[in-house]
Amino acid sequence: MEAFGDGEGKAGPSSESSTAAVDDGLPFACLICREPWHAKSSPVVTKCEHYFCEACALKHAQKTKRCFVCSENTGGIFNTCKPLQEKIARLKAKDETEAGGEQTDESLLAEYEEAQKQKRGYTGGWGLV
Repeated sequence: MEAFGDGEGKAGPSSESSTAAVDDGLPFACLICREPWHAKSSPVVTKCEHYFCEACALKHAQKTKRCFVCSENTGGIFNTCKPLQEKIARLKAKDETEAGGEQTDESLLAEYEEAQKQKRGYTGGWGLV
């Protein structure tokens, strides 16, 4: 029984750290429109800790001052959600890095070849010496 506990202890931290990165307690999309967060969504949070994009929250607040999810009275007050904005920025940077990696290789090769041509004085034809 102790051997099972030892094996579980070894697998636990690695699985916990990977889940912590994925499950940080923040939703992956607006609870009203169900659109995934993006740079222009401007996430807001209610006092009952429900997350919406600013446009959806304001549109819903015009109809009622209650939370869309739990119907708690919010008074139409929404706060910017800095942790969610930081998460969006990290995801955007990660996407740009991944997408840029493929393009960067080609552009780096072209830049390198151009620098080598200029370094050698290559003009594209025969030169007279």
